[in-house]
Amino acid sequence: SLNAVGSLPFWQCPGGSPPLEEDTIFNTFLLSDTMATFSENKERNLVQVFEARALTMLGNIQSRLLSKKLTIELYVGVVKPLSNNEGHDLVHFIADKVKPRTIGWSNVIDYMELGELHDLGRAMSSSGNVVHYGYSMNWCTEVFGANIFDYQMIKKYEVANAIL
Repeated sequence: SLNAVGSLPFWQCPGGSPPLEEDTIFNTFLLSDTMATFSENKERNLVQVFEARALTMLGNIQSRLLSKKLTIELYVGVVKPLSNNEGHDLVHFIADKVKPRTIGWSNVIDYMELGELHDLGRAMSSSGNVVHYGYSMNWCTEVFGANIFDYQMIKKYEVANAIL
């Protein structure tokens, strides 16, 4: 009767949390899209359905690229806090030339002071209304209950080993 989930809040997502506003499977594909792909061939298992869906989406991207309806631009650089005296060329380039609608910060929030991150975000958003996304990898060290070892159990190591 022990809880077999090592991280109780793992599947919880507060209402309105972007970008997961729709029902998704593993935060990758919309449930409706996954079911449509499954209905094409009900003999496939979940992994095969995911693979078919991903290949379809990649094919769509490929055809858009080949027909020049889509371009992908990659820029590599180091973004430093504005409090540093140098290294802001990429920040200005993004704000002035790219003029993004969205910016994904990955897990920058884990290793940059939030005030500095907000300053960078504002500097890159000078072109208008920009939506920013960040994903913490270290949140489980700050949220009690996110790790099975947060719970008082007599044989917690046996439980953890059974789960793993």
